[in-house]
Amino acid sequence: MPRGSETRCGVIWYRGPAKSVMNCNADPRSDLYALGATLHHLLTNRDPRNYQPFSYPPARTLNAQLTPEIESVLARVLQNDMTQRYQSAAAMKNALDDILYQRFGIASGALNSYNASSVMPAVNVPGAGGNASGHPNPQTPLPPTLLPPTPPTLLAPTRPQSPARPARTARNAILVLVILLVLVGVVYGAINLTRSHSPTTNKLTPTASLSPTSAIAANGIGVTKASDGELIGVSDGSFAFDTSRPDGSFKQQGSAALKAGNASQAQALWQQAVGVESNDPEALIYMENQKVLASGSFHVTIVVATMLTGSNASVGRDDLQGAYVAQKTYNDGSLLNGIGIVLLVANAGSQGSNAPAVARQIVQAAKADPTIIGVMGWPYSSYVTSTVNIFAAAHLPLISQTASSDLLTGISSYFFRVCATNKQEGIAGAKYVEQALHAKNVILLTDPLNAYTSSLGNDFSGQFKADGGDLMATETYTVGNAKSLVSALQAAEKYTKPAPDVVYFSGYASDVSTLLTDLPTTGPWGNVQVMGGDALYELGGYQSSSLANRNGRLNFTSFTYPDVWNALGLGGQKPAFFANYANDFDPTHAHGAGTYEWDRPDGDVMLTYDAMLAFLTAAKDTGKAQMNASDVERALAQLKGSNAFQGVSGQVSFDSKGDPINKAVVILRVLPQGYFSIQSTIEGQFLIS
Repeated sequence: MPRGSETRCGVIWYRGPAKSVMNCNADPRSDLYALGATLHHLLTNRDPRNYQPFSYPPARTLNAQLTPEIESVLARVLQNDMTQRYQSAAAMKNALDDILYQRFGIASGALNSYNASSVMPAVNVPGAGGNASGHPNPQTPLPPTLLPPTPPTLLAPTRPQSPARPARTARNAILVLVILLVLVGVVYGAINLTRSHSPTTNKLTPTASLSPTSAIAANGIGVTKASDGELIGVSDGSFAFDTSRPDGSFKQQGSAALKAGNASQAQALWQQAVGVESNDPEALIYMENQKVLASGSFHVTIVVATMLTGSNASVGRDDLQGAYVAQKTYNDGSLLNGIGIVLLVANAGSQGSNAPAVARQIVQAAKADPTIIGVMGWPYSSYVTSTVNIFAAAHLPLISQTASSDLLTGISSYFFRVCATNKQEGIAGAKYVEQALHAKNVILLTDPLNAYTSSLGNDFSGQFKADGGDLMATETYTVGNAKSLVSALQAAEKYTKPAPDVVYFSGYASDVSTLLTDLPTTGPWGNVQVMGGDALYELGGYQSSSLANRNGRLNFTSFTYPDVWNALGLGGQKPAFFANYANDFDPTHAHGAGTYEWDRPDGDVMLTYDAMLAFLTAAKDTGKAQMNASDVERALAQLKGSNAFQGVSGQVSFDSKGDPINKAVVILRVLPQGYFSIQSTIEGQFLIS
């Protein structure tokens, strides 16, 4: 097996306010990663042993004879975030079948009879309330998936289990995948030139990858190559960033058509991209923009600043999904007094050091385009820290959806955020362990050299001690170092008279499995609970062995959760957002009710939607038919008291330092079966008064 491939590691990247980390879990999708690594080696002759692990450049940069479609298949199966890969061998095979059918007319399934379902179980979400104008009513959801007996709360799976398949069938499937990929990649590469000059048909067909723009126009639109090789910049649709997915070729050609001045052809190509992946928000945003611009009416423009390339691309996809639902909802319902909403997409890639250059480019775009009223982003605190003064100097308001660092409080009068701060989260965690877990004695496990863990740990312990609790000890470890964490836990276990009621673990999901595995199940520590922060929210799940016999002892705070409305008994008041999300990204309900990324939004999507609503609410509050960025900044500062609005993640209002006022924080518990259970306890104010 080449170095850089996986044997039993599911590479899961936490999407939170601090640096991404990696977690290794046994999962069938890891086998697909290993297959992809092997095929990448075979098709490119690039030996991964000679390069950094988990790093695979686009295949066609190494072998120009390969097709864009095959490059997209490899890019998807080699995603570091395993939730972004094909979810089964059958799903990958189906993608290859589609390529064979489109290119050669070979019917799906003609090469073998492997036809196992690629649908993975997921919790169904009850139907949402009424829709905003312009969104169709939701279709009848599929029958709910039966779950193991649980407490009377709404659950969501953290690690769906794939159905068992005979070993022979699995081996046959893998063999077929190898044959299909080599067949399509090599054979089609040989005839690609001939087909590219064939007569035009009714179906637009992607051709070779397009050369990206390498310069920034005077209006600030364009991309450049960063030092790490990622393409960064600002796009109005004339460039596609997120191309490492099956519809990437269609998006690239659509952007090229728009750049050439052919908007109708661009729309047709983007529509085909959506036909391949209905949940691709980048293509949908570019299509929506053209509808607004074609109308000729006045519009406002918001820049969505995120990351759509590199290891954090999945974060950017969530951000664009939330932004698109807000854009379409407002445009369809004429909710901004008939003013249209256009979105520009800004990508800084996976390196925070790229953010200042992109921020300056956004400022350049705003100088050329007076309809730009602000920037929605960044999702990470480090990106905000390095750019907030650039935006403030240009009088551009910046609203972050998930940047939670305490260092951002009051950093600029032009900065706002809709997520709770680390301090608010730490206080909420302290209140929960005191009131719900009845803890009087706590031991803190933290990494003092990690900004996120040390900040959250200090915020929690400060509140807990202020409330009269006993912080028995603080044991330190190193993030990502399992041995150091085991040693810290062993040092803590000397406290037995009394034993702690709770261990507060201010760390990441990548390390919590180690903690749970070594947590005693008998003796004085047999019932010790574990409490943590939002970094423990991991859709990929935890190692089942670490949850067994732990009796639901892992709890953590989260900025929001898709089932919060139902858990609070407010299901009948759920905003139209939830139905709109499903209709926008899974209009035919092909992926099943409750499927994340198509029918069910995650927390990042919800918070991004609320950040967009903050902009649009402020724009409406200006009372002007043609407002500017300064008008919107002043209106944002007034979103408090009676001007607060109801977001999908709770009430949204800002204090004088740009922080959300008493923002709701959700408490989640991980059950032994591997499901998240939302607790009825909500710290902060959820509904506007």
